[in-house]
Amino acid sequence: PVSVSGNSVLFNGSNQYLSIPNNAAFQLGTGDFTAECWTYATSMPQSFARLLSVAGTYGGSNVGLEINISTSAAPVNSIEFCINGNSTTYFRISTNSAISINTWYHVAVTRLSGTIYCFLNGVLQTSSTSGASTNINGAGGVTIAAGIGGGGYWPGYWTNMRMTIGTAVYNSNLTTQVMPREPLTSLGNTKYLMLGAVVTTDSSGTQTVTNNNVVTQTSVKPFTPPANPPF
Repeated sequence: PVSVSGNSVLFNGSNQYLSIPNNAAFQLGTGDFTAECWTYATSMPQSFARLLSVAGTYGGSNVGLEINISTSAAPVNSIEFCINGNSTTYFRISTNSAISINTWYHVAVTRLSGTIYCFLNGVLQTSSTSGASTNINGAGGVTIAAGIGGGGYWPGYWTNMRMTIGTAVYNSNLTTQVMPREPLTSLGNTKYLMLGAVVTTDSSGTQTVTNNNVVTQTSVKPFTPPANPPF
């Protein structure tokens, strides 16, 4: 079954992003977490684009995390996950496959018991323990579709972003996960859930979200019915 409900938000790739102020929810520590979303690029950035930034990123005084599209490191246009701080990269992992424009992808990064796993469309791309258990103590806020303070803007559609902190949502024993085929729901440890219905709504009821430079809401979505539904 595939849901045909849901919406998305659209970023222009030049100055639009969402932000969440500093709060304790995003002090991830060394514990388990999962960050996931559906995303659709309308173009590829010239250098890089941030899908998610938690303050304390590279060059900062605290350790933070980033999920990026990298157009320089191999494979070019891959999804890259980093833990950075104090001008040091503690951890870096990327998908084995590149993404393309005008295509929906489900991206999920999860940390379970000191190992980080990266999934693309439900398929395990790579995993690592080296630096994965670094204490993520950055608490300077969160930006979505841009870096902290701007730059690295993401161009395209975005929906069903869920940050679940304290729980690794996906079973890392499986190399292939069952991809979500309907809008996500808020779990026990979900600290942010964006379903695209309203740009600044957190469906987990946890965060205050700011729309910077008029991010727009659209009816475009990844959940579409099969071509020949048996009903």
